[in-house]
Amino acid sequence: SIGIRDWYNSVVTVKGEDKQEVAKTACVVIDAWKHYSDADANIISETDAEHNTVTPIVSRKGKEYVVDLILRNNRTDEAHLYGIFHPTEDMHNIKKEAIGLIEAMGLFILPGRLKNELNSLMIELTKEKPNLEMMSKDEKLSKHFNMFVQLMADKGTKLSMDEARDAVLQKVNEICFKILECTAVFKNTTEGQCAFDKFIVEVISLNNDRRAKEREILEDAKAKRRAERAVRQKEKIIKSEQKIKAEANNTEAKNNNVEKTENGEE
Repeated sequence: SIGIRDWYNSVVTVKGEDKQEVAKTACVVIDAWKHYSDADANIISETDAEHNTVTPIVSRKGKEYVVDLILRNNRTDEAHLYGIFHPTEDMHNIKKEAIGLIEAMGLFILPGRLKNELNSLMIELTKEKPNLEMMSKDEKLSKHFNMFVQLMADKGTKLSMDEARDAVLQKVNEICFKILECTAVFKNTTEGQCAFDKFIVEVISLNNDRRAKEREILEDAKAKRRAERAVRQKEKIIKSEQKIKAEANNTEAKNNNVEKTENGEE
């Protein structure tokens, strides 16, 4: 079966108990996505280079084989220098690196630098008057300045350390969710999901065509084998008839020779 995963990314899932059929169907999805474009969804598969690719996740659950295909597009434009489906620059303070399958499956791997940087933000939130000037000039903290100002507006200052930690971690979690939403080629909107459904319908149609073609090839092969068996059977019958005829001729010849001998003919 072919379906859509309820993940932040755009993920097509293929599953079934027939391993070969699951693999063939997954290949149909991959090939279809490789050449798929939808201008209304801002998806263009090729310009001066190919842009569509997938990240596969393969597993087995009970008797079922499962292939999850994360749809990706690496195209850029003037407004999205890092990628149209890449986290926007206002989120790069948390994660600028590419999003991999681990993040797509729900486990974010954040840069090690954040441990000390976020701890500094927590400390500033415990102060009555955070040192904004210092933060704006600090090489490591300046990247978080806008996020910190928003934290002050949302949570205030002079927080306890526990309150500050909860506020910062909540903000980081929100940004991680937004990062995943950015990487979805089909957005979680009515329009985006309609566009996703359109792609799935095309994939199902292509897969049905593939199955029909395989059945046609299979039937042709069966017909060919039946025809070959009929030819072999016919040849076998002809050889058998020829053998019987030859044996009959030999018997007749022997009988003639016997008659000649009995009549004294040499």
